[in-house]
Amino acid sequence: MNNTLKKGFTLVELIIVIAIIAVLASLAFMALSGETAQARDSKRLADIKVVEDAIATSNGKNKKINYNVDTEGKQSDGSARTDTVADELETSTGIIQAIRGANLVPVIDGLLDSDVLPTAAKDPKGSHYFTTFLSSTDYSVYGTKENPNTKIPTAVVRGTFKNGSILDVLTSASSSSGGTITVASPGRFVRGDVIKVDDEYMVVTERDTALTSNNLTVARGYLVTGAGDGAGTSAATQAVHNRGASVKIITPAAGGASLICLGAVANTGAIIVDAIVSTNSGRDAMGGTPNAVFVLAAASAAAKAGKVCDATNGNAIVEEGLYLPYKIN
Repeated sequence: MNNTLKKGFTLVELIIVIAIIAVLASLAFMALSGETAQARDSKRLADIKVVEDAIATSNGKNKKINYNVDTEGKQSDGSARTDTVADELETSTGIIQAIRGANLVPVIDGLLDSDVLPTAAKDPKGSHYFTTFLSSTDYSVYGTKENPNTKIPTAVVRGTFKNGSILDVLTSASSSSGGTITVASPGRFVRGDVIKVDDEYMVVTERDTALTSNNLTVARGYLVTGAGDGAGTSAATQAVHNRGASVKIITPAAGGASLICLGAVANTGAIIVDAIVSTNSGRDAMGGTPNAVFVLAAASAAAKAGKVCDATNGNAIVEEGLYLPYKIN
C-alpha cells in the first residue's frame, strides 16, 4: 500500500499570497474610492446646476423665492442653533457668514415653489447646499468638489454675482463733479470696490456702516485698464449720470469678492487697487499721476464701507477656494 504524501503551501508561500491579495485589494479599493468621489463630484455639479436653473425658472415665472426669511433659532435641519446672528450657520469646519448685505439660505424644501423645485437635493455627504441672495436675480450657489485626483477640496460657485454684474441703480441724478452717488442699496458695496456707472469708472471710498443714508462716497473719473468687463480702456472723465443708471461691479474689493465667508469677517482697512490710474494729476483729492497705484488709507471704523472676509484667516469663499460645509452641527 503506497502512502502518497500530499504537499501543502509553506508558511512563506502563504505570506506571499496574502501579501499579493492585500496589494490587489488596496489597488481595487483606491480605484473604487476614486470613482466614487468622482461620482459624488458629478452629482454635486448636477445638483447645483438644477438649483441655478430652478432659480432662473422661478424668476421667469414671477414666482416668489423665500430667501429673505429670518431663520434665527433653527439650523437648516430644524434643530436648535447655537449662534446668534440670522445670517450665520455653524458647520463642522467653521461658521458660514453672509457679507455684502446678502441673505444666507440653505437649499431646503420651501425655498422655491414646489412646482419649480419639488425636492431639494443634499450634498452626497449629507449637508445642504447653500445660496446667498442679494435679490432674486443676484445670487450665488455653493458646493464643494472632493477632487479625487488632487485630494484638494475646491469650491463650486455658480450664480449671477460676478464681475460685470449690475448691483444697483442710481436713485438720483449725479452731476459731472462731486464725490458721492446715491443708490438704492448701499449695503451691497464695500470699500475698495471698482464700479462703473455708464462709461465712468469709480472707486467706493466710504459708506457709513449704519446705513443711515443711501450715499456712497466715491473717487471719480479714473482710467481703468484691464477692467474685465469687455470695455478695455475707458477715458478718465467725470460725467452726468441720470437717475436709474445701472451701477456695475467691475473689480470687487479684496476680501469682498464673494457673498459669503467661512470664518471671520472684518471691517475693511487700507485699500490698494493697482488697476486704477488718473490722467490728470491733482485733479481732485484722490488724483494721481498717470499709471500711479491708487492707495486708499484706512478709515475710521464708523466710516468703513461694510465687512469683508478677514484676509488673515484665509477662508474667503471664492471660485476654487475652500468651502467644506459637509456636516451641519
